[in-house]
Amino acid sequence: MNGQSYTCKNGQTVLIREALPEDAERLVTHVNAISYESDFIGISPGEFDMTVEQEAQFLSACQANPSHIYLLALDGEKVIGALHFATGKRKRVNHSGEFGISVLKEYWGLGIGSSLLDTLINWATNNESVKKINLRVRTDNQRALELYNKKGFQIEGTLKEEIFEAGTYYDLYSMALFV
Repeated sequence: MNGQSYTCKNGQTVLIREALPEDAERLVTHVNAISYESDFIGISPGEFDMTVEQEAQFLSACQANPSHIYLLALDGEKVIGALHFATGKRKRVNHSGEFGISVLKEYWGLGIGSSLLDTLINWATNNESVKKINLRVRTDNQRALELYNKKGFQIEGTLKEEIFEAGTYYDLYSMALFV
């Protein structure tokens, strides 16, 4: 995947492309930054502990697997958004995968998450082995729920008290889109 330029709602142009091993340092910086910006992602502040070398190896493994993809949204050289999708390893479940997505807070509301998701859906639609895209989202994450509903994802179930943050338990929706 060579990349695609998208025009944001504010007129700014960003590039969305597949992550490369040489992006590892910028991606580690991005993940560490977003861990401090939102309670809706799966890691707590300072919890991400992959080294640049480990991240580079992980990105190489993603590139080598035709049913995995790691997308970056770039503002120049800066990683401002990321989306990772991976299918199951075993034959019975390798048609179905799950993704995680993040966008730096200063870029929220500009359509970057939507563009990353469109890129994933297009890639999955053209990937013979991928039939189902799954996600898990907190039931109180209204921005994300609006986006996922707009893209055609359906709620398949609720995971009760799946997240514990600052003394409170939160439920997650399991959502899916068939491609």
